[in-house]
Amino acid sequence: MNEEIINKLARESGVSPHTIRGLSVDKFQLLLKLILMKRNYKSWLRDQEEKALLPKKRIKKHILLESRKAINGLEVSNNLGRMTWHEAISACKNLGTGWRLPTKDELNMLYENKEEIGGFADNYYWSSTEFGFNDAWRQGFGNGFQDSDDKEVSGYVRAVRAS
Repeated sequence: MNEEIINKLARESGVSPHTIRGLSVDKFQLLLKLILMKRNYKSWLRDQEEKALLPKKRIKKHILLESRKAINGLEVSNNLGRMTWHEAISACKNLGTGWRLPTKDELNMLYENKEEIGGFADNYYWSSTEFGFNDAWRQGFGNGFQDSDDKEVSGYVRAVRAS
């Protein structure tokens, strides 16, 4: 099989090229189906977000809540708006010392305490946890669902730092 195709499949699936080369025909076909299902889901989700007319305005100045919330030793910023994963990493760092994008597990902790923290949109928020080369984990704050998505897709952002 063409190395370029194997590398592209590896990036999209998060499976190593070595593993892909060793797959049986049945397992290879299953991998292709999973990649196609992921693409269709991402496309459907983007359509749903656009249909809901969610605000896509980017906040240029990041103002923290006057009474910041701290959950399990993490201070949580206000909602920084919608942006790509790379923009989210920069926006968190720009808040100052110690501010960063939460890990996948920390983001789930924020979801579990979202009512106490307040200010969350019922949409997907980025985590710092990467999945493969092009994707990162995110969590839906309407349903609690965690999945990975392309880093170039817009998602909401809340920064954290040790309190």
